Order: sequence, then structure tokens, then C-alpha cells
Amino acid sequence: MRPFLRLVQPLLALACAVVTVVSCDDRMQDLESHADLTAPSPRSGAPPDARPRGWDQSPFGVSGIRYDPGQEAAGDALIDSLARGAATGGWVRLAFYWNEIQRAAPWWPQIWYPHGFIEPVARFKKHGVKVYGSIEGSAYWATSYYRKDPNYFRHPPDNLDDWRKYVQAVVDSFPDVDAWGIWNEPNDTNFFKVPDGQDAALEYARLVSIAAPIIHAAGKPVVVGEIAWAPATLGKNKTDRDVRDWVARMMRHITVTFGQTVEILAVHHYGATVDNINVADVRVPLMYAENPDLPWSKWEVWLSEFANASGYNDDGPAADKDIEKQIVDMFAHLTGPSKRNPYWKKAFYYNLADTGGGRRNLVRNWEIARATNNPSLLRYRSPFAAYRQILATGGQSLRNR
Repeated sequence: MRPFLRLVQPLLALACAVVTVVSCDDRMQDLESHADLTAPSPRSGAPPDARPRGWDQSPFGVSGIRYDPGQEAAGDALIDSLARGAATGGWVRLAFYWNEIQRAAPWWPQIWYPHGFIEPVARFKKHGVKVYGSIEGSAYWATSYYRKDPNYFRHPPDNLDDWRKYVQAVVDSFPDVDAWGIWNEPNDTNFFKVPDGQDAALEYARLVSIAAPIIHAAGKPVVVGEIAWAPATLGKNKTDRDVRDWVARMMRHITVTFGQTVEILAVHHYGATVDNINVADVRVPLMYAENPDLPWSKWEVWLSEFANASGYNDDGPAADKDIEKQIVDMFAHLTGPSKRNPYWKKAFYYNLADTGGGRRNLVRNWEIARATNNPSLLRYRSPFAAYRQILATGGQSLRNR
């Protein structure tokens, strides 16, 4: 480390910690501020099925949003508008990226930097919206693939003790998160990269086996999978049976190889509404039948991402109509008598407001509004109003159609 940076590092770390505490003081009274990368060891004593009361009540979810200090006006306005009149429930899925939260390098002091996640979590909880936190990616300093692969963060960390410390620290820092998931689409070779010859299902289960006791000790359920339910994610000439086999193998490693318990299996699918429904309602139960030795009845199923397959060419009326149909048809089926899989409990529309997304966002112009901290630039599309009505009425608006 350069001599100057070595001298100022303690001051920078202290300043960051002070800023963190000040920014949190009136938002998350229970938030623990971290000034270094040291995290306590996993705790034990809570039963694997310890869950906060009411964590599973609402089936309605949406994925995701984040914003940084100085962008609160735009971010808070969006969350307030989503949650207006919806204090009875609803879920949001937020991704807690390791590379954004835990920073360490010769050019950075060793600091804990959760700023972009503090305000969204506190704001959603203020409105009674439950938070599903997805712990994703490797920090650049934690993988030898940094500078070798532009997608270095999609490789598992070199040192699994670094992973344990990060999971412990993020779970401790956000006690108001209602459920914790591990990684995103680990069956997709583009999102979870393991060396040739290694089994991604086993290596993913290894990460889960480290995280699950920490999450359970905090009294929260563990969500695993986030499976991209598409054969092409596994490579050429793969079939739906290959996807089912991969998921079952992953679950067998978690429960048998590593002896862990989880509560939720999450899957993703993009396509026509009937095809999105088919994954959770038909293909997942087929996997149950093919692997009767696994305790499927102990796991809920969440469709934690669903949307149109290819996105939209614009943000016009035709796209709005299709998004609204996706949302209404999905949640009408999920809460209605035609649902076939009794373990399927939730669905999360992708996406509320985020970068990219193929114009699937319920809110347009988010990046510009966030960057300028100007809520007047937000453009709420008609499907946003439909989704908010579903939240506000607990799905009654679906049955009145």
C-alpha cells in the first residue's frame, strides 16, 4: 500500500463509519455499522425452521431497486408510490452484491459500505413491504479471476472463509430482511462459473452449506436455487429433464452431502404467462415425482423472476398492455383454484426499476431520475398502477375482473 494511503486509511475508515451511522440513525435503528471486514463466526442454537411471524403471508412480489446516498428523493418517491395503500403486504426482491458492499484493495481502506441498501430496506419496511435479500457475486478482491474475466464476480470466491464472513456480516447488518437467498441462477454457466471438471450443483451447494446456518441462526428462511428454468443455460442440446436433474442433484447435495435444511426453492422463467405458470405448476412437481427420496413437501416454491421472454421494443401502450396481462394473469392463477402445485406460494414480477431489463420496468426513466435525484422525472406506466392495486387489495382486484 502507498505510504500516504497507509497514513490516511484509519481516518477514511472512521469517516466512512461515521457517515454510515449518521445516514442510518433515523432509518434503521438496529443496523450494525461495520468499519472493517471482520465478521463474527456463525452462531448456532436457532432451529433450522425458525422464521419471523408472517414472513410468508403475501404471494405478491416485485424485483428490485437500489439507490445511493444523495438519490433518496427519487428512490423514496418510487417506493412510497409503490406501497401507497398497500400496508397489508407484498414483497420486494433486492440483490445484495458483495462487490458493492464489501470493498478492500490497496486503493480503498478496508471498509463496510452498505449505503446503497440501507435506505431501500428501511423504506420498504416502513410501508410493511417484506424484503427478500439475494446474496450474490464475488468481490473483486476475493477471486483470482479479477482482471482475467470481465465477469469475475460470477466465479465463486477462492477462499470460502471470506464467503462465510461476508454472509455473516450482511445478515447481521440487515436484521429487517425477511428471507435470504444465495446467488442468482447458479445452473446458468454465464452466472455461476466453476472450473472445467467441477460440478456447479455441488459447488453451489457448498456455498449454501456455509450460508444456511448463519441465516437460520438469525431466524430467517433460506431461499436456494434462483434457477433459470431453461435447458440452454446448461449448454447445447440440453433438455428440460437435464434442468430437473440439475436441481434435484443440487438439493440432494444440500440436504444429504452437507446435511443442511432450506425452506424455499426459487425458480425463474421468461415467456408467455402460460409457460411461466407451467414451470412452477407442472415441471417442478414432475421433478418431485422423479426424485421421491427428497423431502419436497418441506420446501415452498417461489417464482422469483417472471416476465415476457424477450422484452419490448419500446415503452408504449402495446408493451404496457402485455406487462399488465402478465401480472394480472400470473397472480390470478397463483391465488385462484386452478393452481396445481400446493407448494408454490409466491411470484415476483421482473422488474420494478433497474438498469436494462428490456423495457420491462414498471417505472420508466429510473436511471435518469436516480442520477439527478429528481422524482418528477419518474414515469409510472399503467402496469405499475395495476400491480399497486393488486398489493392494495390483497388480490381482490383480480377476482373482480
